[in-house]
Amino acid sequence: MNLNVVIKCINPIYGIEMPPTRFLSKYDMDTIITKMTQVLHIERKIIFDKKRGNLNRPLAIYLIKRFTPLSLSEIGKLFQMDYSAVSQAAKRFEQKSEVNDEIKEIVQKAVTTLKEE
Repeated sequence: MNLNVVIKCINPIYGIEMPPTRFLSKYDMDTIITKMTQVLHIERKIIFDKKRGNLNRPLAIYLIKRFTPLSLSEIGKLFQMDYSAVSQAAKRFEQKSEVNDEIKEIVQKAVTTLKEE
């Protein structure tokens, strides 16, 4: 017997159909930000600070983009930025982490902490 099961997931914000795999993530935005504050020993407001040279903000954007099913627009609303700026911030942070060993170590520490849960 061959049963094909079709699962339709509707995005609650936009009302459009999305692949069900987008909803299988065990991480959410609050979990990632809480873990970041614990690992980096920083306050939550520092993550959302727009000051130049703040690496915590792009790290949060990168982790949320990588580990959650949120769209770029949804992440942008959280950080008060455009979806294309979210994409660029995550891309630039990833490039920095490939070159800078100190940033790479912070990313690995954050990812390891997230995966322990």
